[in-house]
Amino acid sequence: MSQPAVPETRRLIRSGRAVARILLVWLAATVTLLVLDDIMTGFVLNNRWLAPLIALCLGLIYALVWPLMMRIALGFTVVTLGLGGLLLSGLVVLGVFVAVPGAQIRGLPTAILIAVWLSIATSFVSSLLAIDEDELFFRRTARRMRRRTAGLVQEAGPGVIYLQVDGLGYDVLRRALRDGNVPNLARWVRSRSQRVVKWHTDWSSQTGASVAGILHGSNAGILGFRWYDKPTGRLIAVSRPSDAADIERRHSNGCGLLSGGGAAHGNLFSGDATFVSFTMSDPIRRKGRLGAGYYGYFANPINAARSAAMYVLEVGREIVAAARQRRNDVWPRVDRGGIYPIVRPATTVISRDVITAVIAEDMIAGRPAVYADFLGYDEVAHRSGIERYDVLQVLRSIDQQIGRLARVSQLAPARTIL
Repeated sequence: MSQPAVPETRRLIRSGRAVARILLVWLAATVTLLVLDDIMTGFVLNNRWLAPLIALCLGLIYALVWPLMMRIALGFTVVTLGLGGLLLSGLVVLGVFVAVPGAQIRGLPTAILIAVWLSIATSFVSSLLAIDEDELFFRRTARRMRRRTAGLVQEAGPGVIYLQVDGLGYDVLRRALRDGNVPNLARWVRSRSQRVVKWHTDWSSQTGASVAGILHGSNAGILGFRWYDKPTGRLIAVSRPSDAADIERRHSNGCGLLSGGGAAHGNLFSGDATFVSFTMSDPIRRKGRLGAGYYGYFANPINAARSAAMYVLEVGREIVAAARQRRNDVWPRVDRGGIYPIVRPATTVISRDVITAVIAEDMIAGRPAVYADFLGYDEVAHRSGIERYDVLQVLRSIDQQIGRLARVSQLAPARTIL
């Protein structure tokens, strides 16, 4: 008697799980709409059966139309630091409510609020079904790897991934390893597969001079993060795209650390990389490169929903952390109000998640060298302090991303070193 083919059985199991996940997410969206109909003002469902219909319409739009919408509105969503994606979600919800007879909604603000709650609910169910969010990330990457390499023979040399945690000092890292705030890094250090060593900078230790030296072999004339340049009579800032591009032109000889097919993500300078995203010195010269990784991530509606939910939660975390500092009269402290609570998630959520996804794609593509900068720790430490609870929480989230990339390296077509 012939035995059933194992690959076919596995394929049927995976298909069944996918269908079950879709149905449960649809159910979660339906229940969320019913609950919001009961507790919120501003929208009304004249018939309870409208909830599953609206949930179905939204699911189809996110699956079929959302990638095209993101491509058209890419520039707007990049400039608005992710808020544009939330606005687009609100417009989708508003359009569906207007199109479905018997559904009433007050306006765009209400639609955006509904979109946020739907994102939170569906993201929670998706994560719960995966049990482990890291495992879900790994499975998706593995599927992309299988699709990309189907029928192809990969011939790539060894690759190196350089990961920079901006603003993290040696002593802070040692204490984080000791206290369990970076469990992935701590496990590698305990196993002696990795070592922690000091790196002594020259007289300027700030990011601009350090990264220029690492990527281009020279940081001559970079006096600080910003300085007054007497020859030109103007203020230079490495965080300004035009100044960063000018600095890189003066220091690059075309043979930087990432030349020859490498990739740069989230950096001040490109290191002469071929593939660039979120890099300050190169947002315009290479048309579309600033948002290339952004689109690749947010074209997936699951990623968009998750990031929208995490964005809102991160704003809440910042507001709570700032209130706790004021209540406990913590000094020294700086102002954390204004637009900062809505800007912070740009580095602690949006940039972090996009860069992790893009590095995973770099590994799958077999690129020889990748340099990426995780900015979230530095951003929050400037306002909270280098070792306060909320900044260590950001550091733990970066450690989680590094752990994910370590798993993805197992799928790479060639040996990858982090």
